[in-house]
Amino acid sequence: MKQQSILKMGLIAVALPLFILMTALQEPKADAILGTWKEKDGNKTIYIYKIKSEYFGKIKENLSTKENRLEPGMVIMKNFIYDDDEWRGTVEIPTKDLSLKGKIEMLGPNEIKSTATIAFFGKSKTWLRVK
Repeated sequence: MKQQSILKMGLIAVALPLFILMTALQEPKADAILGTWKEKDGNKTIYIYKIKSEYFGKIKENLSTKENRLEPGMVIMKNFIYDDDEWRGTVEIPTKDLSLKGKIEMLGPNEIKSTATIAFFGKSKTWLRVK
């Protein structure tokens, strides 16, 4: 009986720190998209931030001269949740009153690909981290 108690305590002593370590390691990976990003082939810069466990993004700068352009401060990413190495949420285009399904994937530590889809149609953009 005493030997079983010691074995259980030993397992707990090993398993608990491993669980804590795994939990701690997942958070930084989920937070990898935080910060400022600039379109690879465009004029927009977005700032991605976190509220509780969800990620949001707002326009920081838009050099486009198009009519109906997104203005600085407009929130275009809402309620993104990290799961299985990607973030999923809603992409808002306030100037067109559109809400699209959104997904973000890390291509590298300083590069992400965002995809917005409606029905079967999707559009992807690559963003580079602003240092």
